[in-house]
Amino acid sequence: MKNLLSACAPLALILPQVAVAQDFITLDEIVLSATLAPQAINRTGATVDVIDNAALVNAPVSVSGAIARVAGTSVSAKGGVGGLTGEGIGRIEIVKGSQSALYGSEAVAGVVDIRTFELDEDGSKTRVGLEAGSFGTVVGSVGHAIKNGETALSFNLSKVKTDGFSARASDEEADGFSQTLLTVKGQTEVGNGIIIGGSAL
Repeated sequence: MKNLLSACAPLALILPQVAVAQDFITLDEIVLSATLAPQAINRTGATVDVIDNAALVNAPVSVSGAIARVAGTSVSAKGGVGGLTGEGIGRIEIVKGSQSALYGSEAVAGVVDIRTFELDEDGSKTRVGLEAGSFGTVVGSVGHAIKNGETALSFNLSKVKTDGFSARASDEEADGFSQTLLTVKGQTEVGNGIIIGGSAL
């Protein structure tokens, strides 16, 4: 009994201190949310492949072909010339794995972010493109982008025309195609970190 009392004595000295330490502090509500803020590629914690404007301009393939060249991706294209687009593209980012869930529940395996032609730094830039091929195919485009501080404006005008060819071996009727496409995008900061922008196609 004496040994039991000796063992309980230190415990009796600690209990009042524990009772005092149980005062609770009520914190304000803590909200955690994912953001789409730009990050350095080496700080994302995800596998990200970037196809920049220079690679798109110099690649002798379509946009879908450029994406298909990235390891771990596959592209399925349907239809003829009218089913393919790609003029006015400035940058493509491919996020692989579960980190892409930031873009929604349907993007848990990966996401392809295709952005229009725009500038990252202050200034202005114009780009012009012209291609020609068989079956009377001609593709032309002109784009211009301006950036001044937090205000940016860009547009791209493209034209695709082809005489085409017959999809059926039994006739000679050509399946031609013609498309004119204009895209406009602009944004500006109105103060306190609030950015207003819009785009049109």
